[in-house]
Amino acid sequence: MNKGYFSGRMVEDPTLKFVGQSERAVVNTSIAVDRKGRNSKKKDAKYEKECDFWNITFWGATAEAVAKYVRKGDQLFVSGDVILEKWEDKESGKIRSKPIIECGTFDFGQKAKGNREQPAETGSQDIFGNKEEIPF
Repeated sequence: MNKGYFSGRMVEDPTLKFVGQSERAVVNTSIAVDRKGRNSKKKDAKYEKECDFWNITFWGATAEAVAKYVRKGDQLFVSGDVILEKWEDKESGKIRSKPIIECGTFDFGQKAKGNREQPAETGSQDIFGNKEEIPF
């Protein structure tokens, strides 16, 4: 089993792209994930917060939802497969690699302070009219 579970904040606004003949939606972005790290410079070996940056790929309807509702600084809870992407470096000819999280599911976390806008009015009407007249 190759699953990773991450809680972090978006590093940038997501950019939605469509790839392939089927025009499948995709978002490639990164999240910053805090973790406890040991600062070797301190003599008492206290833990300090360190930050790792993880590349994430969202596909299909998930990519569209992320592009629509998530902005830089927003918190996400992501679970997915950790994949080692490999390629050949054109300059050196060496095989290079980097880990990527291919998102299976995600949940929204806290919005960043500047991203707390109210949702747009949808023009929906109250189907019950005057709520004081409802018998229950």
